[in-house]
Amino acid sequence: MLVKYKIIHASDLHLGYPFLYLPNQTAQKRRDDLKEIFGQIIDLAQAEDVPLLLWAGDLFHQDEYLDEDLSRFVREGFATLNNTKVLISPGDSDPATPYSFYSSHEWPANVHIFKNGWEKISLDDFNINVYGYGLQGKEEDPLEAMKKLTPEDPQAINIMLIHTHNEKNPDNPIHPLDLQLAGVHYAALGHSHKHELFKAENRIIGSYPGSPEPLEFSAEGSRGINMVTFNIQTPQVHFTPISRRQHFNIELEVTDIKSIEEILEKIKLIIPAEKREKDLFKVTLTGALDIEINLNTEHLEKAMANDFFHVELQDNTYPDYNLNNFLKEKNIKSAFILRLKNLLENEEDPRRKRVIEKALYYGLDAFLKEKVKLR
Repeated sequence: MLVKYKIIHASDLHLGYPFLYLPNQTAQKRRDDLKEIFGQIIDLAQAEDVPLLLWAGDLFHQDEYLDEDLSRFVREGFATLNNTKVLISPGDSDPATPYSFYSSHEWPANVHIFKNGWEKISLDDFNINVYGYGLQGKEEDPLEAMKKLTPEDPQAINIMLIHTHNEKNPDNPIHPLDLQLAGVHYAALGHSHKHELFKAENRIIGSYPGSPEPLEFSAEGSRGINMVTFNIQTPQVHFTPISRRQHFNIELEVTDIKSIEEILEKIKLIIPAEKREKDLFKVTLTGALDIEINLNTEHLEKAMANDFFHVELQDNTYPDYNLNNFLKEKNIKSAFILRLKNLLENEEDPRRKRVIEKALYYGLDAFLKEKVKLR
């Protein structure tokens, strides 16, 4: 009978995150959400009675909202885990500098913070060795540090805990070969806010759990932590969603819409009421907008504020000018339109076509409204 060990692998919560793109009151609610997510992770560790909680960096976000109360809140939370060893590898947003919470505060006895190069912590009862590396706010290359790791006992379950990424190729933070060369059975990684598994020879060798709660609109979809189960030295990773809210990017075509009220109704129609009250939305308006409609996104956002937890609008529309009618006028305006239309028809590069199209409508704004609406 195989003995199973279950551990929690989390990262990138960024407690104290400023949420500068949100109104002050909403930003504070989101910071409170992050604290609630931390509490959920503590509750999960207790409910599952895990022997080990691994935090792969960026537990905190160094900013003006980081204070003593937040540090105390975290330390008290970890202290409740009587049967769980908590191991933390500081990241690039919360490096273990001499003045950081990690260095200047007293942490519970069950918490160990890696901040002296590679360190090993052993859980002898479970035959687990964790090799941790914490960032210290210096010019550090975690990938180079991984090359120096040499696990001592191949018979143990060897785990690497590190906050790492590839600055030369941010779209591909790390390669499975990097993890294979480290010689561990599982790499508990942090830094990427997107959940990702790494495999070699059809087995999991490491993962990013991603951020447990979305921080920006680029972070769509469900967010959570990884529950890692070991059958001897073979890890199985189970993604566990725990996020309180989600971010949604929505595109709304407004061609043929005849009023501001109709735009408001369309937005409410495509977003269910229960999601409006809970989640965060960015709605991008696209298409040809009736030139009689005076679109002010700030006023629209205020009109919807009571129906949404948070909604913001981006205006990517263009005015529904009747170009053929303008061409009949035979003046400088029609000459401008004809010149730009010819450029558009002969241009094959999509990016340049977009630039020419913008130039056409900016020019018509100047002709007809004596001001230019940036898009």
